[in-house]
Amino acid sequence: MGVGTAGTVDPTRGVIRYATDSLPGWAGTPVADALAARLGRPVRVTNDVSAAALGESWAGAGRGRGHLLLVAVGTGLAGAVVRQGRVETGARGAAGQLGHLPAPGADRLRCGCGRYGHLEAIASGTGLAAAYTAVTGTPVTGRGVAERATAGDPAARRVVDRAGAVLGASLAGLVALLDPAVVLLAGGAGDTLLPAASAAYHAELPAGWADVPLLPAALGADAALVGAARLAATTIDENGGTRA
Repeated sequence: MGVGTAGTVDPTRGVIRYATDSLPGWAGTPVADALAARLGRPVRVTNDVSAAALGESWAGAGRGRGHLLLVAVGTGLAGAVVRQGRVETGARGAAGQLGHLPAPGADRLRCGCGRYGHLEAIASGTGLAAAYTAVTGTPVTGRGVAERATAGDPAARRVVDRAGAVLGASLAGLVALLDPAVVLLAGGAGDTLLPAASAAYHAELPAGWADVPLLPAALGADAALVGAARLAATTIDENGGTRA
């Protein structure tokens, strides 16, 4: 069985190492062992965004690319790296978590991790909602901001454009660091941020990586399911990563 779940996952044991305040009590949950005991089958567990990246690499917009960076813009902001069909987990299962990078203009904005000044505080559904409420005094969800921006609300448009520009510039820097073949933007707010993000991304992209595209992910809400299915057919290598 393959599982994609929120939280940072220990890739060798299938235990939740860390989860934000959005999932109180989730850290420490032995997902793999608990499900294996109930189902009577081997269980592989990874972070849900890592599963989505694996799905896009296998059957989506990253198919045939070899090395990709996937960025998911939802309630929070997360990322994952896949190289040659293998999820790069890092030493603690958290590789690719770009949401906690420092970001310009976020000094006074609170991230989901509880600290301030991170990219997630601007370029996420929560960040969009907080920025719009601060400007207009009207409480609204991140989805609501996206819908208002699409409908022509000037304040929502400014919030979305600012978030997209900060995200795009950050992704350009990550391309120089990680050297992927493609960057994919996924998540509920991904399509809304893509135009501004793409403009900033191409403006900031170093010349040596000018051919690395920023594309929308293709599998939508099915990406993590497809990746979890792929994960079920993989083996755990000596580094704790997953490889087909």
